[in-house]
Amino acid sequence: MLIPTPDEAPPVPGRLYPLTPADLTAADAYEGEAYRRVRVTTEAGAEAWVYVAAEE
Repeated sequence: MLIPTPDEAPPVPGRLYPLTPADLTAADAYEGEAYRRVRVTTEAGAEAWVYVAAEE
């Protein structure tokens, strides 16, 4: 689980997959209320979505 932090943190390794809007809608439903989707920029400069712990 990714947890947002205001401090500098090391990069999180991952893999990018192309997704359709329908894929994102399904992922949002799967992840539920415990997570929120946020846009990030990778070290390579690509834009991506990640799910992070929802704020309580």
